[in-house]
Amino acid sequence: MRIKGAHRPEVLENIKQNIAAAEKERRELRLTYNFNEFLKGNVQVLKNDEFYAELEIYVLGHPIENKEKLIKLLVRLGEGAVSDSVPVRERALALLSSSTQLYLDQNQAEIIFVLVDGICQWLRFETQFLPGLSVLNKRLEDVLVWFLNNSYWMEAEEVFVLLYRIQCGSLKKSKAIQSIVSKTLHNLKKKDIVERLTEGYLLENKQQYLFQNILNSIGHKAAIYLLNRVIHSHNRAERIVLLNLLPTFGSTVIPILEDCLKKSPPWAVIRNVIYIVSEIGKDKYYWLVEKYFAHSDERVQHEMICCVLKLGGQMMTPRLLEGLEVVQDRLKTHILRLLVEQSGSDERVKTALLGFAEQRTKDLYPASHELLFAVVAALKKFPCRESILQLEKMQDEYTGKAGTDQLLLHIGEALKVLQPKMRHNLQNIDNFPDDVCFDNDQVQQLRAFKKVKETEDEIQALVHAGDVQQAGRLVYNQAVAAARTKDFSAAALLRDRFLEINPMALEEAVQLGELIEEQKNSSITSHHLQIWSELYEEMTTEEFNALYYALHQENYHKGDIIVQIGETDTNLYFLNSGYISLSAVIGGKETFLKRMQPSNILGAEQFFSPSIWTVTLKALSEIQVHVLDFAKFNQIAEQFPELEDKLQKYCRKNTQVPELLKMSGDDRREYPRYPVVLPTRSILLDPYGYKGKREFKGELLDFSRQGLAFTVKISNWKNARLLLGRHIVTTIITRDEELPQQNGVIVGVKLHEPTMLDFSIHIKLTQKMDETTYKKLMASAKRD
Repeated sequence: MRIKGAHRPEVLENIKQNIAAAEKERRELRLTYNFNEFLKGNVQVLKNDEFYAELEIYVLGHPIENKEKLIKLLVRLGEGAVSDSVPVRERALALLSSSTQLYLDQNQAEIIFVLVDGICQWLRFETQFLPGLSVLNKRLEDVLVWFLNNSYWMEAEEVFVLLYRIQCGSLKKSKAIQSIVSKTLHNLKKKDIVERLTEGYLLENKQQYLFQNILNSIGHKAAIYLLNRVIHSHNRAERIVLLNLLPTFGSTVIPILEDCLKKSPPWAVIRNVIYIVSEIGKDKYYWLVEKYFAHSDERVQHEMICCVLKLGGQMMTPRLLEGLEVVQDRLKTHILRLLVEQSGSDERVKTALLGFAEQRTKDLYPASHELLFAVVAALKKFPCRESILQLEKMQDEYTGKAGTDQLLLHIGEALKVLQPKMRHNLQNIDNFPDDVCFDNDQVQQLRAFKKVKETEDEIQALVHAGDVQQAGRLVYNQAVAAARTKDFSAAALLRDRFLEINPMALEEAVQLGELIEEQKNSSITSHHLQIWSELYEEMTTEEFNALYYALHQENYHKGDIIVQIGETDTNLYFLNSGYISLSAVIGGKETFLKRMQPSNILGAEQFFSPSIWTVTLKALSEIQVHVLDFAKFNQIAEQFPELEDKLQKYCRKNTQVPELLKMSGDDRREYPRYPVVLPTRSILLDPYGYKGKREFKGELLDFSRQGLAFTVKISNWKNARLLLGRHIVTTIITRDEELPQQNGVIVGVKLHEPTMLDFSIHIKLTQKMDETTYKKLMASAKRD
């Protein structure tokens, strides 16, 4: 049966249109669905050809209608660029690349930031070489130029640093990716770009670090430009800023510096190169500049000293010693000072000092007097026989020579410091008793560390094996054994080690502490307690123990000098056994004053009020003394604040030296003293003879041909003690004029007025006061 009109053309067309409309509707539904999925983060829809084509049209094909939606789509493209699926990454990158070119042409900054963020995410992620990588990097190159032209420094810095990390290998990529990225950076190494970045850096604003990072990323060419700019710049401030930038290039700048030095540049350029090497701070680059210690210009030599100090390390001392041989005299003084301060008691330093003193020639003084002052000051750090012999040689050589008074005073003062120190050092080595170990003695501390270290491997093995209890028992037993053999330093270290191993074993740790104290008490002899019973009766048990174990024992033979007149020795001597002769110089002759016996304390005046010794102590028999070092006493006095007053009270009661000296009269003084009150101004010299910057005022108390004393306010005893032995220049002001400056050395510091913190400073002059000054002071004294 035939349907009416079934084959009419219009009916067929209508059917086709309906089908097309339905298909269009389905397509729109699919696209809407895929767009929504994509916006939700499902980047796999990029595999769909239909969706990808539509997305490309939307992103690239017409003017921006909905920027917010466009940005969301571009963000998702960035996520697609780091998908695990290679096809997804390829399509995302292709669209990111095309979009970047489009929106760069339109100057759409907000959109460009999103696109670049996506590309950077991909660069951090990607390990394979994908099609279109070269084109994409060209896009990045264009973007970076656009960033720089529009002053988007932060955004530019992020991309530059990322590319640099890939280039140098800190961000691992395939060689193909690394090669293309390197080419991108190379294309950006243009002088105008580097110059613009440098100008930005010189502004020194909050964005300076961005310019630094970009320049570092550009690398070699930037470093060359900066070094040339430093060399040719006439602006000192600019040079300083750029000199501090160049070291941030690290190893990149080293070949450039090497090439620069090969051209034999002027001294200023060499100095700048040395500075850059020191600021890089890598010891391995020192070879580049080491020969310049011998440069003829003192400023270059000084920069070399700074470089060695900056690099530091184990090679610092050998390098300074090498420089000492070749630098000019003024810098020799500086190096000697640094060697003593930085290298402590290094034997190499002592050897160099002794060599310098030995090599001196007749014309060395006064032309190089600063160097001699430095040698003498430095030798004070080495209390040994060689130092003393060398100083005595120098003393003999310069005695009687014109203009050497200050040097001779300096040498004499050094000898008076070194001689007692050497005697004490020899006592520590030869005469320290084996049966008792004082736990605050440095020698015994070193022995204790060595003893504990002997079993540390066994302890560590038990701890690593998980047998903490067995390790604890081993340490505990060792601590007990050390305490019972009177090795209190080792016992204390082992007790601390026991707690480290087993922090919860507090009861056992307390038991160990009690055992150590018990053994300490049992080591104090009845003879010692009997001699010093009156002193110890004034103290608590804790104070007594602290004082006793701060002492160290010294033994002297008949005829030995313990302390000599004029020496600087702040120790306090407790005479346990034997007899000591106490003598003073009276009328130009050494005169016996008294025989000291057990239970006498000697040195209280120098111990409590820093001053040189005015008497000589000499052993009349075999003697044993306990010696209290002031530094150790100061430590325990902080724990027991009343201890100092108790000890000082006992010393005042039992010390007879001041009374004996008063009884001897003024004949022991070479010149009489005269009281006078006049204002003074003084300035201290450092140990190397250089004047300080701060002047302080005082009031003259008295004077003689060879010395003077004045009062001055000092904040505390600690600062007052530091003045002993310091060289000083003092100006006395009379009613009419300022008198010539008086040079001398401080031989005593005493508390003059306790409530006002006034101290009296006692000075021995370098040379006798000149007749004119002396007469003017006498006239002022008579008026008073």
